[in-house]
Amino acid sequence: MIRKTHLVRYLILILVALSLACSLPGLFRRGEQPGETPEVSLPPTSAPAQPLPTPQPLPPALVESDPPPGAELPLESLITLYFNQPMRRETVEAALSLQPAVAGQFDWRDDSTLVFQPSQPMTPESEITFTLNTGARAANGLALMQPVNLQYRTAGYLRLTQALPEPGAYDVDPTSAILVTFNRPVVPLGGDPASQPAAFSIDPTPQGRAEWLNTSTYAFYPDPPLEGGRTYTVRMNQNLRSLDGSPLEIQDEPLRPANEWSFITASPQVVAVSPAADLGSIGLDATFVITFNQAMDPLSAEANFGLLQGGKVNVAGKVSWNDRYTQMSFTPDNLLDRDTRYVLRLNQQAQARGGTPLEAPLAQEYITVPNLAVVSSDPPEGGVKQYYQSVVLTFNAPVKEENLKQYVRVEPEIPNFQVYWNPYDRQMYVDGSYSPAQNYTLR
Repeated sequence: MIRKTHLVRYLILILVALSLACSLPGLFRRGEQPGETPEVSLPPTSAPAQPLPTPQPLPPALVESDPPPGAELPLESLITLYFNQPMRRETVEAALSLQPAVAGQFDWRDDSTLVFQPSQPMTPESEITFTLNTGARAANGLALMQPVNLQYRTAGYLRLTQALPEPGAYDVDPTSAILVTFNRPVVPLGGDPASQPAAFSIDPTPQGRAEWLNTSTYAFYPDPPLEGGRTYTVRMNQNLRSLDGSPLEIQDEPLRPANEWSFITASPQVVAVSPAADLGSIGLDATFVITFNQAMDPLSAEANFGLLQGGKVNVAGKVSWNDRYTQMSFTPDNLLDRDTRYVLRLNQQAQARGGTPLEAPLAQEYITVPNLAVVSSDPPEGGVKQYYQSVVLTFNAPVKEENLKQYVRVEPEIPNFQVYWNPYDRQMYVDGSYSPAQNYTLR
């Protein structure tokens, strides 16, 4: 029974396999037997490709301008127009107009790039409109589809933003630089100084040097200094132009000519003298110092200077100056005489470095200190000293401060004995530990 069962199973499997083989047409073609090489089937041949349509020509268009619309336009600026394709040049030139009208010439870099060059500078601070109408045609014959407007504002005038000394200034230091600053660059950075224009002229013409401190600031340095007490007029260079071609603005003002102004330099004057005249009396070793409001000519000042004993005899001494020649010092060769009148003088003929004489002469009197004496004491003789108070002696002349204690004695002696000198008030302070209700004698 078992063997029959196996035989039946084998027969069923063979039948299933045969039925599957017959149901798969891709395995065998009709008439083919298993084991034969099948024929290869090729796909059908495709239809021929259709030709692409011919592109249609495009109308011309302005794609860019340099400078771009709305930008500030330098007065001598080139304006470059870029088209999207080659153009018929004569139609573009005929279709281009400017409002207000600006004369100029056309320069084609190629058939799609046009440059307009103004023949003269445009008017500052004005509105300029470039219009390209539909008469402009491309090389393919098509016209501009719609007009194009490009609007610009031209650059402003070259203007002064600062002037020193200020117009109308007086008592100006003759050593001061004359300086102007503009609102726009006038010279390039690193340019040759010899080729750069002067920003102004000065009347009367002083000696000195001028330079552009930067692209828009010009300065003149007088050397020697300007004359004191004189009127100088600064006149702007009317042909001055900024780097972008802007002319100097004509600034007309009432009571002042266009683009010029004036200032007055200070007259040479003595502004301080030391020692002061109200000191009372001066020491025997005094040094005399005269301070001026401007640089002086040292040879002229020394020739007109003197310290006269009794108002008649010149005192010998040495003169020195500070670096700016605005301060002269005189030191006598010997100590002055006591209780004697001296006159410090400087004649009006003394000149400043610019050549102007003094506005007024100097004559100042002094009395030297008399023989040394105590003129007062605090507390006064026979008075009562408070416990916190120093004994103060006032002298009529200065004393040497070295070893003052050897010249002062208090009886009876006091602990912590000290002596101090105040040179400004000519006073001597005698300090120590004084006892209450005690009589003291100071010698």
